[in-house]
Amino acid sequence: MTMYPDLLPRLCAPWRHGRLRLLAANAALMLAMVAAVAGCASPLVREAQELAQAGQHEAALARLNDAVRAQPDHRETRLAWLQQRERTVAELAMRVDAARQAGQRDEARAWLDRLVAVAPQHPRTAALQAEAARDQRLQALVTEAEQAVQRQQWEQAELALRTVLGEAPRHEAARALLARVESLREAQTRA
Repeated sequence: MTMYPDLLPRLCAPWRHGRLRLLAANAALMLAMVAAVAGCASPLVREAQELAQAGQHEAALARLNDAVRAQPDHRETRLAWLQQRERTVAELAMRVDAARQAGQRDEARAWLDRLVAVAPQHPRTAALQAEAARDQRLQALVTEAEQAVQRQQWEQAELALRTVLGEAPRHEAARALLARVESLREAQTRA
């Protein structure tokens, strides 16, 4: 303090003149109002948290949707809604991916429909919808190739399968069917 001997009196001057006291009183009043408003939304947020902890992510999100509609400018509620939406999207997206990897297309479609219902504009929803459409298109090409094999149309089958493998090189069904087509074609040319 010896470097700035007049600093303390300058810092204390507003306090003595009442300006800082008024500012402090206003700040305390604002904090009290924020605490009171936050206390009103807390039961809604707590209820949604309890639902989410019980695994009812969609119900928790719906509860917070109602709360946000009732108080659109309430930050705590809006933040809780955003966090719950991300948790719900993550949970549903994980279930979609697990069903797809297990080859359960109908179950994956059901989970994706639930995801679309809760977060239709979310980027993860759009990505999963695109992946589902791609999977469906690739499966149609594999089915087309299987039918071509039954008709012994090797070129048509091979073209469809190479299209599939061009987009999904690890597509097991397409790889297996292409190997079968090549062996059947080779056996036919030897005969």
